[in-house]
Amino acid sequence: MDDIVQKQTLQGAAQEPDLLPLDAYASYVDLASESYGGKILFATDDFFAVAENMLKRSAPVWNDTTYTEYGKEMDGWETRRKRSVGHDWCIIELGLPGTITGIHADTAYFTGNNVPAISIQSAVLSSTPDLPRRNSQMGSAASPADCAAVASLKSEAWHTILPRTRLRPGRPETRHHVLAVSAVGPATHIRLNIYPDGGLARLRIHGLVTPPPLAPAPAPTPTPASLPQQPTPAPAPAAHIVDVVSVVQGGRPLSWSNAHYGSPIALLAPQRSTGMHDGWETARYAYRPHIYTANESGQVIMGHDEWVVIACRESVFAPGSRIVIDTNHYKGNYPESVVVEVSMNETVWRTVVERTKLGPHAEQAMSISGDTGEPFNRVRVTMIPDGGISRLRVYAAPVETAGWSPASP
Repeated sequence: MDDIVQKQTLQGAAQEPDLLPLDAYASYVDLASESYGGKILFATDDFFAVAENMLKRSAPVWNDTTYTEYGKEMDGWETRRKRSVGHDWCIIELGLPGTITGIHADTAYFTGNNVPAISIQSAVLSSTPDLPRRNSQMGSAASPADCAAVASLKSEAWHTILPRTRLRPGRPETRHHVLAVSAVGPATHIRLNIYPDGGLARLRIHGLVTPPPLAPAPAPTPTPASLPQQPTPAPAPAAHIVDVVSVVQGGRPLSWSNAHYGSPIALLAPQRSTGMHDGWETARYAYRPHIYTANESGQVIMGHDEWVVIACRESVFAPGSRIVIDTNHYKGNYPESVVVEVSMNETVWRTVVERTKLGPHAEQAMSISGDTGEPFNRVRVTMIPDGGISRLRVYAAPVETAGWSPASP
């Protein structure tokens, strides 16, 4: 018993993980992903594998035969076996600021060298800290100058959103740790503490994006009193057109019918797709017709569809608005056609893009039709019958833009 008490004293208090389902945060953006600009600003140690690996969008991989001059090549962050006081930690700048709702710590393939416990702290910083340029290199550790510079952040006092929590080895049945956090508001940076050392394959920081502020509408030019007064022209809403479903603007998928090969959250990434892995792709419908036929209008009768509902900031269509569907990289598995609808809170859906044929591996601008003057905060995309779409762009005007309303010309 004395041995057990001594071990617990040495280890410190760490709570057991209260694990959530693997898909608990599937509709939330990974705020720290390298895809959105997340980056490591500081790490105490990168001896076996650099901390940047944790922010990769791709799943961890394993190769039995690959070694580096420092040891086994690992796809994650792995520090050396600590032989000094303290513990390892790093500072991560979120690619997208927002309110953190949960995290996913994945210890994949770290079966005898995984991090035993972690904690996470968060902060809102007005700008990127002025730190020495990071040396992201295996075999390295933070220099005394690095440590002195990062000490000015006083990150040890940041708000704790995840208290010290045990992690399990990276075997298939124990690698995933999806955990809720106690965030109190938006964050721009986090501090990841690992106790005391070891490896962590991936860290996902799930949350709700804080959209950037919108520029105010341009003020009308005053008319000199000596000239005849003219009616004040309405500000041009086109100056405020943004992609309202982009993750940068807070867009996120709420529900979907199928995501067999790729998550619909990829639809909302700001940059174009990098491959077929980087998009929303469904399974082939198992009960599709054995022979396709056409209706009287010449449309192919597919007999099936798949859909996704996306939340966005409240917006209206205005001059300059457009919708773009991108099937980039989907060359033999693109949908036959697509329909786009909008709604306020999924009450009454209004069709703004009638069924429109798609082509392979291309961006396609859609004509907006129907009643477009009413605000919406939901977009539903229906693909017919199934397949892959890499990106969706809905260029519209957020209603909080000053100086105009849906009734403006």
